[in-house]
Amino acid sequence: MGESLPPPGLYVDAALVDLFKGTIDQLISDMGRAVVLYMPPVGSGCPNCLSGPDGRSKGIYNVANTFVINTTMHRPFPNGSICPVCHGSHQILTPVTLTYTALISRAPKNMKFSELGTTPENVYLTKMQIVAFEDVRRCDKAIIDGEYCVRLTDPVRTGLKVLNYVRCFWQKQT
Repeated sequence: MGESLPPPGLYVDAALVDLFKGTIDQLISDMGRAVVLYMPPVGSGCPNCLSGPDGRSKGIYNVANTFVINTTMHRPFPNGSICPVCHGSHQILTPVTLTYTALISRAPKNMKFSELGTTPENVYLTKMQIVAFEDVRRCDKAIIDGEYCVRLTDPVRTGLKVLNYVRCFWQKQT
């Protein structure tokens, strides 16, 4: 015979959900530490050279370059040679980092490390605001407590009735 469950909302009402959210938000604010996410780099055209129909550098110096001369983005070169800024690709990749505040737990107890081929001292668990979900999902790596880490699991939305947080396991790169 089917089990008899109490009606929804009997024990977990809106006041308890608000209390939970307020408490976790305060914990993140008071005890959270910075987690730096390294996102895929953003590409843009090289300002130092002209591009051909294939999108690569034509090896012609762009005299209209607006950057200050002899800086990283403005290095004159003789026409017909390789651009010293983009090395002939006509693409400049700019690294993107985002910083979030997160609760960080090292060697979390609720994980089977041997199944993942790692040891407890190499694993971190982070919990941060849900606004970070897509960024955590797309990031290449992160710096957690000064250590370079890669995602060990996909991020998971968590919360009490309302999914306000993102939780993710990370592995320290050795």
